[in-house]
Order: sequence, then structure tokens, then C-alpha cells
Amino acid sequence: MTSTFQTRRKVVISKVINVAIIVISILMILGVWEVNSEDLAIYLTSIFTIIGVAFFAQWSHLSNVTACIIIFLTSPLKIGDQIHIYEGNGIQGAITDIGLFFTTIITEENQRLMLTNTAFMQKLWSVKISTIK
Repeated sequence: MTSTFQTRRKVVISKVINVAIIVISILMILGVWEVNSEDLAIYLTSIFTIIGVAFFAQWSHLSNVTACIIIFLTSPLKIGDQIHIYEGNGIQGAITDIGLFFTTIITEENQRLMLTNTAFMQKLWSVKISTIK
């Protein structure tokens, strides 16, 4: 059975599965070592509080990551697609990368443009897509 996912998406899914396996392994080790759950809860609460404050301070980063997930899961766009964004002066080029924070486009003039994922997602309504075969 052949997969319709792109290689990049397979890599991301593989990383998510690896992280899940690591988390489960750590929880099992903590269970074997009989770590006190109250102490563990205090440490985890402190860590999550620090992470929460960091995300709040960097809200734009969190919105870019969220936009990346939305683009990854729901958008018809994929790496290699030719796009034309009609908004403003217009951008025309090929998508070369969809990362956590930026979507990279190479224009016909061989310029490398990096749009934040939130800005790119806001412009998706005015995009014409043509897949390169």
C-alpha cells in the first residue's frame, strides 16, 4: 500500500510518535522507581508555569506554531506547489518549506521570501494554487 503523505509529513509524524514513546518510557521508569507523585506534581506544575509564562510572553510564536499545525492538517498546500497571492503587490512563487514559524517561498526572480505562518494563513483566501507534477 502506497502512502499519499509527503516525506516531510512522514518525518513530522515520526517525531511525534518518538516523543510519545519517550514520555511513556519516562512515566514507566518513574513508576518503577516509585517516585512520590506529590513531589513530581510540584515539579511539573513549576515547569508548566514557567512554560506558560514564556508562551504568554511570546504569544506570536504560539500563534505561528498553531497556524503551522492548521496549515499542515487542513490546507491543500504542499511543498512544491506554485502559488500566486493576489493581495497587495502580489507574490508568485513555489513553496519550498512549511516550518513551525515560517513558510518559505521562492519567487520567479529567485528571491527567498519567508512569511510568518499566521500572515500566510491570513492570505490563504487570496491564493491561487497550481501543483507541479
